[in-house]
Amino acid sequence: MGEQSENINLSRDDLNRIINPELPLSQKEAMYKQTKGLFSLGEDGSTVMSFVSPNSNHKDEVHHRIFLKTLEPLYRGLTPEEAVQLTQQIEQLSGRKIGSHISNLMVTPLEVHKGAGVGLHPYAKSQDLEYHNDNSAKGIIRDIVDASTVNSIEYRAHVGAKYINQTSPQLDNYLNDALTDYWRQNDYDHPVYKDKYDASIVDALSSLSGPEADAQQFLKDKIMQIVGNGHGKRYGRKH
Repeated sequence: MGEQSENINLSRDDLNRIINPELPLSQKEAMYKQTKGLFSLGEDGSTVMSFVSPNSNHKDEVHHRIFLKTLEPLYRGLTPEEAVQLTQQIEQLSGRKIGSHISNLMVTPLEVHKGAGVGLHPYAKSQDLEYHNDNSAKGIIRDIVDASTVNSIEYRAHVGAKYINQTSPQLDNYLNDALTDYWRQNDYDHPVYKDKYDASIVDALSSLSGPEADAQQFLKDKIMQIVGNGHGKRYGRKH
């Protein structure tokens, strides 16, 4: 392990630099850059990009589906090379991308993201599924904090993947329900924005594991199909 003290907490920017050094620190900019890179943007460029452009009317934010800060303790004290190994092993064991990879980013209204009483982050905190500080950590979050003192990349990766595999279904279902309830009460005035939260779009983003041409084309076809239909099923179908 590196010489950095294992008790030094890493900032959000630190984590972004470690996990996705090739991407902007802002997840909004990271999402835009990656989506723009997926397509040869022609006449449909503005339509495609609208799916990753937060809407000011709803104070949209770009949400890390697997919480960035919750994995922070696992990276404490690692050298850059070890951090790369840890990221790779977590992703291999969990089958999910972490950090600001496009499949881990999702445009979410502020109320659903962080709103008091209904937001995903307050819910995760109430369920002890999100890291806040070492002293308050319980359950699987305590396991993550404890793993930060273990000098084994393999063990840290095991704990990180365990957290993802155990908590993602519960957190995804809560987010689905919260979005469904939100859109019952609030409608965008543009069909593209209505369909931005279609579950198939999120599924398509989640299927991307790299710049493979077939995955790029699949995602582009799915977006254009929904836009062409003028309607879609909003994110919230998985229960």
